[in-house]
Amino acid sequence: MLSPKNTPSQSKQSPKKIINDFEYRLEDCLGQGEYSSVFKGQDRRSGQEVAIKVIENSRLNSNFSRQMLSNEVESLKKLKSPYILQYINYIYTPNNQYIITEHCNEGELRFVKNRSDQQLLRIFHQLLQALKELKTKNIIHRDIKPPNIMMHDCIPKLADFGFSVNINSLELQKSSFGTPLYMAPESLLNDMYSFQSDVWSVGITMYELIYGNVPFYHDKVSELKKIIQNYVNNPMLIMPKSIFIPLLNGMLDPNPNTRLTVEQLLSMITTNQNTQNISQSGFSSLSNLAQTLQHFESKIDDTCIRWAILKILSTKFKINGNVQFSINQQINSLHTNFHMIREQNMIELINSKSDAQFVHLLRQILQQRVHCQQYKPIVQDLLQCDAILFHLFK
Repeated sequence: MLSPKNTPSQSKQSPKKIINDFEYRLEDCLGQGEYSSVFKGQDRRSGQEVAIKVIENSRLNSNFSRQMLSNEVESLKKLKSPYILQYINYIYTPNNQYIITEHCNEGELRFVKNRSDQQLLRIFHQLLQALKELKTKNIIHRDIKPPNIMMHDCIPKLADFGFSVNINSLELQKSSFGTPLYMAPESLLNDMYSFQSDVWSVGITMYELIYGNVPFYHDKVSELKKIIQNYVNNPMLIMPKSIFIPLLNGMLDPNPNTRLTVEQLLSMITTNQNTQNISQSGFSSLSNLAQTLQHFESKIDDTCIRWAILKILSTKFKINGNVQFSINQQINSLHTNFHMIREQNMIELINSKSDAQFVHLLRQILQQRVHCQQYKPIVQDLLQCDAILFHLFK
């Protein structure tokens, strides 16, 4: 990661540094890292502005630093997407190595209070498309976070591929990579990486863009690991009301095997020219969940929760006639068990008079059940609906 460089004002410009077809001045430093400095430069042939990363060979004194440079160059060469920093050239000299890329005129991605939901959703969609390109090329980034995403004309560009690696590389099993606050549980706790690890990191990044802070925080890595482990054991994440909750819930699933894939996430966002919307097709998992619930042994509490999910499916989705008829039949059959219900909050749920009351009571019931071992397998799935409800009934 590069940190911004504060350069004192100078009365006259320094001489131009010329590297083949490119040039830059020392006062045009955009940022500095442990092994490199980045300057705003120019293509001498076309006049196009470029970014020139200068890596001093004398600083590459370890296999790790040399590997990082190789990772970055090789990944940038392979990746072709409007949402990934565009590679232009690589130049080697006896003293330095240079990576030439497009110049991004807005610097790194930052939290901005007045971004609209539509602007945020557009960034969300574009970052997911960047992930799709990585997956197509079998590359894992392993360090996705706001400072490693540049902005150019309001378009995000995924950058800084020093930690990137091919999915089939043995390097995946060697050591921990990334920034702890943005690392997936399997990576932070067990040094395991996959395409799903990058999905989590984009989820944390978007959470920060939307709400202004990260969902899991501690300045000590050891304490952060405890927080993440607790979340793995009890995956409850209460988020302020937002249209993004279904997407974030799917991305911040602590289990990489059930975490939504980039393809599933993209299917949840429909595009219409320059407009993005969250598609209801993304909630089709609720229908599958309702079917799954039918296979659980018949319990009074399960009956109430199953009825609640079926009611949502029946009233909030456009379902084809046959499916709608089947769901209504299931709802009617569950009514016969209502006389056995004694818990007050379940009685209130069944008799709720408004959407808001229905959501509030169902959330309470789900949160009570997550601590009960008997219901935990069911409720861990249902808790994903917990956030979806607020989107449906907003």
